[in-house]
Amino acid sequence: MAKSEAGDGREQAFRILLRVETSGAFASILLDRLPEKALDPRDLRLATELVFGTLRWQARLDHCLQQISSRPLNELHPAVRVGLRLACHQILNLDRIPDPAAVNGSVLLVRRAAGEPGARFTNGVLRSLCRRAGEISFPPPDSPDPADWPAIHSHPSWMIERWIGRWGKAETRALLEADNRPAPLALRLQKPAAGTDQLAARLKSEGVETVPSAVLPSVLRVVRGNPFRTRAFSEGWFYAQDEASQIVPQLLGEPIAGPVLDMCAAPGGKAIRIASGGADPPLVIAADRHLGRLERLRENRDRLGLANLLPLGADFSRGSPLSARFPAVILDAPCSGTGTLRRHPEIRWRLKPGDLWRLGVIQKDLLDTAARHVAADGVLVYSVCSLEEEEGRCRVETFLGQHADFRLGDARKFLPESIHSCATEGPFLATFPHREGMDGFFAARLERRPG
Repeated sequence: MAKSEAGDGREQAFRILLRVETSGAFASILLDRLPEKALDPRDLRLATELVFGTLRWQARLDHCLQQISSRPLNELHPAVRVGLRLACHQILNLDRIPDPAAVNGSVLLVRRAAGEPGARFTNGVLRSLCRRAGEISFPPPDSPDPADWPAIHSHPSWMIERWIGRWGKAETRALLEADNRPAPLALRLQKPAAGTDQLAARLKSEGVETVPSAVLPSVLRVVRGNPFRTRAFSEGWFYAQDEASQIVPQLLGEPIAGPVLDMCAAPGGKAIRIASGGADPPLVIAADRHLGRLERLRENRDRLGLANLLPLGADFSRGSPLSARFPAVILDAPCSGTGTLRRHPEIRWRLKPGDLWRLGVIQKDLLDTAARHVAADGVLVYSVCSLEEEEGRCRVETFLGQHADFRLGDARKFLPESIHSCATEGPFLATFPHREGMDGFFAARLERRPG
């Protein structure tokens, strides 16, 4: 594919943002699918910056644009709305892009997607923005009024109010600020005979700089460079996975005496972590209903040489295709994803308060199904990448109230002392972007009583 067919970084960003806006797509998945061989690395970096920056700061950009636009933004053609936000982010937040390039780029892209009337409107708003940028009013950055915080911290009002009610203003502000910083990329060493020093040296020789994780041994954080374009990646030296997600499988305990069922496995980080662990790693059945994501798990399984990892296409929300019981089951359930807003900023604009109830029904049904697959004396680890109590503590308490044959284990007994700070929510595991610099996760170890 020629570069003219692939488009430049700005065009790719526009296409991705339009799909996110209109079809519920996830930006990170679309960015992963960009044709690396057809695009200059600088265009790939620009597309990534434009996509994530525009999504992170969407409420702040809308606050600015609505002071210029003669029409409400929600009444505009989606392509016009996306084009305005894309250019506004470049004009307000990116010093290295000239204003005329930002304006002309969006006008051209909107013309292709929405026609000449949309392009003329886009052109008028953006040129007015360039002239009147100094007149745009924003609340003071340190405003104590939560009503100002959507325009300052770019999160929806309902989410801000909810978190303030739980943690107070100071901690909520820290969380909002953390959500607007790029998430670090963590690499877990897959070759136990080597050390992280050796992996770091190999990556450095290919232009990738790393530092040791402050949280977990055998993990590096990427400072600069693309580790996925290295020989170390193709040779299976590492797997990319946030530290919080790596911690969750540790609640199963080691060694695991028998096969493990991972009920919602794709893209596979936890299943790969389990299949890679210990001197005699167990067989892991990694099930998921998304066959495309399961194919990605299969590709990683093959790259890492994990013959004991068995992918299975199955939708446990519709019942179970299995009859067996397992000594260990892990359920990383579908959830709101509020612990991953650094990686998936579009979630904050897509999620509604009522979704927590809808997701809670799914979580309850999956937990009930998972319980049926846990052998006597077996373990069920339940996790969500959510900060919400309805999906975490309350979901587990409801489960225990309905399943007297299970008891709650203490997470701290299965975590290294260096990360006991992550078990601050009683016997549960709970991580937060603003506390540990990791994704927000909740996890509980549920132990089936003997007999």
